[in-house]
Amino acid sequence: MLESKGRGAIYSFVIVHHPRAPGFEYPLVVVLVELDEGFRVVAGIAGIAPEDVKIGDRVVAEFFSASPGVTLPRFRPAGVLVG
Repeated sequence: MLESKGRGAIYSFVIVHHPRAPGFEYPLVVVLVELDEGFRVVAGIAGIAPEDVKIGDRVVAEFFSASPGVTLPRFRPAGVLVG
């Protein structure tokens, strides 16, 4: 079994405006991250303005509560501390 450290770089991204789903802030940036272990993961990103997201930016995985009983992965720019 391969275990990931949750660190990688943004490979691609899109900015979603519609349709809107509860539990998310819009515009919603969805990133395709190439993890250091060599595989890719699709998730949201937090802690950065949509206009500042760039391919190649280093990110780290975290988990957040989208709604009661629903926990999802997302990424945060590497070096940005969670408050």
